[in-house]
Amino acid sequence: DALECYFRMREKMARRETYYLQRYGMAPSFKAALHTGKVVAGEMGVVKREIVYSGDILNTTARMLEQCNVYGEPFIISGEIVAQISEPVKKRYAFRPLGNLTLRGKLRPVSLYGVGKVGEGF
Repeated sequence: DALECYFRMREKMARRETYYLQRYGMAPSFKAALHTGKVVAGEMGVVKREIVYSGDILNTTARMLEQCNVYGEPFIISGEIVAQISEPVKKRYAFRPLGNLTLRGKLRPVSLYGVGKVGEGF
């Protein structure tokens, strides 16, 4: 599932942290946001073709990603995602409610949650 994908990537990077520090003098880190909705995909260009994704969902998710810095959360998901997660999967994660926020450029508030793995001090 998408939640597990995030945590596995983070764990893999943590295992190689010493290598990154020795080789590059810094270790990579990342933050993520997860939301749900419809996305339109299309191919554009004549000389140089590229696949382009469009939709309000991408804008909303980008605004959610901005909130990672505001709340100090590396991983934020929407209430819509929480509602879609099965109960057995929910038991593996901890969800910290961040509130219903009206994100920049949006009219309706979005319910946001920080996500951690159960047992990892979240």
